[in-house]
Amino acid sequence: MNNTIQFLKAIKQHNSKEWFDTHKENYLSAKAEYEVLVDKLIKGIARFDKQVSPEMKAKDCTFRIY
Repeated sequence: MNNTIQFLKAIKQHNSKEWFDTHKENYLSAKAEYEVLVDKLIKGIARFDKQVSPEMKAKDCTFRIY
């Protein structure tokens, strides 16, 4: 989660489209790392909460940054 945390700290300081565009690779790396974590959480929660489908993916429950 280091990439994700670093990206979120940086975007907090530089919240503009120009900055984001020049750091898109950092965003994509952070996003991929985040999606792996959320996918693991979904599978774990689905074991005890029948309302959560283990087939669900992070992209199904995450909003776009824009």
